[in-house]
Amino acid sequence: MRVFFDPVALRHDTGPHHPENKERLAACVAGLENAGAEVSAPESPARTLASVEKVHAPGYVRRLSGTCAMSPPQARDRTFSLFDSPDNPISRATFLASLRTAGLGLAAVDSVLAGGGPVFVSMRPPGHHALAEEAMGFCFLNGVAIAARDLVESAGATRVLIADFDVHHGNGTQDIFWEDGRVAYLSVHRSPFYPYSGAVDEEGEGKGRGTTRNVPIHGGASEETYVGGFVAALESLSERFRPEFVLVSAGFDAHRSDPLGGMHVTEHGFFEMTRRLRDVADVFAGGRVVSFLEGGYDPEALAASAVAHLRALQGLPERASD
Repeated sequence: MRVFFDPVALRHDTGPHHPENKERLAACVAGLENAGAEVSAPESPARTLASVEKVHAPGYVRRLSGTCAMSPPQARDRTFSLFDSPDNPISRATFLASLRTAGLGLAAVDSVLAGGGPVFVSMRPPGHHALAEEAMGFCFLNGVAIAARDLVESAGATRVLIADFDVHHGNGTQDIFWEDGRVAYLSVHRSPFYPYSGAVDEEGEGKGRGTTRNVPIHGGASEETYVGGFVAALESLSERFRPEFVLVSAGFDAHRSDPLGGMHVTEHGFFEMTRRLRDVADVFAGGRVVSFLEGGYDPEALAASAVAHLRALQGLPERASD
């Protein structure tokens, strides 16, 4: 089981009492290591910054980099520690952690294209809310979008699927590929809920018409409703789109123990959604999958869910004793 992780992600300091903190990632990585995952930190490809700037405006990237460079090492050391949004505190390492997440995502794609098995990029900050020129929702650089854009512009892919089961709609990812057509975006999420996007009738425009598929689920719905909605939409979209590569925005905040999500998904549900994603990748994409950690704010639940997710990505049974 392959995991890409760099400890620089733990230096992104969001200050006291913030749900997106280093403890959640540390617990996730420890849980994966205890389950036997192979954790490594390959170098970021030389094209990483150029690839970032194919998704995010260069001026935005410079503004984020410069603001972080002028920040103290810890967010709690200063009065004003927000970037673009009250949800987005920063510290000196925030840009470096975000850039490294993008670089590990690109390295994961390269590895899979070279014949390696699926990779889970277990990093922070998350990315799927990040817009081309605006940070929001704990996110600064959109790692899954950067990987998808690189696949179509550098690797020549014509059909990339991004599947997102985070409890929050990935508005940034949807917006970036709204008119693209080469990247399909599927999201199951709680609705109405932050960021108050992701309605059923949001389907893309222009060349992207029909490549966005949203499955909004009401708060407190059962695991069967959440997982079933995702699986049905995945099967329908995949049959029509026939992806050559599958990317996953793996948020685990729909877990029943999560303090933010308000849903009832368990580790079993995340395993099932991932197993179906692996099936799609096997049928259409030669098994090519890279997954990015997004949300998940109960450390114990996050770790257990990530282990289930990784086992399903690898085609292993749900539990090691099975």
